[in-house]
Amino acid sequence: MNRILVLLGALFLLAGCGSSSRNEGERQPELLDRGAEEFLAGNFSSAEEKFEKFLDQNPLSTRRAWIFTRMGLCRNGRGDYHGAINAFGRALAAGARGPIRLEILYRRAIAFNYNDMPDLALLDLEQIALEPSATRNQVLKAAEFERILGVTLIRSGEWKRGRRVLENLVHSYPETKEARNSVRLLSFQKFSIQVARCPDDESARKQIALLQKKGVIGRVEILPDRSGISVLVGDFSRYDEVVRKRNSLNALGIRGFILP
Repeated sequence: MNRILVLLGALFLLAGCGSSSRNEGERQPELLDRGAEEFLAGNFSSAEEKFEKFLDQNPLSTRRAWIFTRMGLCRNGRGDYHGAINAFGRALAAGARGPIRLEILYRRAIAFNYNDMPDLALLDLEQIALEPSATRNQVLKAAEFERILGVTLIRSGEWKRGRRVLENLVHSYPETKEARNSVRLLSFQKFSIQVARCPDDESARKQIALLQKKGVIGRVEILPDRSGISVLVGDFSRYDEVVRKRNSLNALGIRGFILP
């Protein structure tokens, strides 16, 4: 959650309430400033309430796209990805343009991925990819964008193209965390679910034993950077198959995330 707060907070600082000119005749414009303050403090629900209240009192505000974007960021921040998708869609419909449009498409793609909708996420990411790199790089970190694009392509069934994107990331930005993560993702030929990350063999074996007690077969994988051992479940050719397995593990009280 802290990482989400930092990433989304950066957008608030880039185009925060203080940078949006006030319109004469609008009621309670201070709600926007208070909403931004609540967001940066991590109080996403309180922030969203203030933005919603402002729109209730100013339904024809010319800043609707700007405000809907912030509501989407609040929902992303508290894990309401379906709600975030809705808010970002309303921001685009309200006429979001320029850099904020690219940010909306990117954040909505992330929300689509969290909702296991890689095909829809890819549509947004492809729109961003059509922009000149100079324009795109003003808004998004190049390595981060390429990692999300590569993973989304793979989850959409485009393994070869997705792997090419990740390979290019590793070649172009070798010193970044995104490149290090991509090296590991490139080691996968099929989808798996990571259910634990352990510091040594003994703790990994304990995790395997706990899985066996619940009727789940796990395996271990040493991380490429030698920073630990992953405990993985399954090998799946299709994304919908691994999603169903992850959901069944969740029902057993076993939490995990999908790789790649």
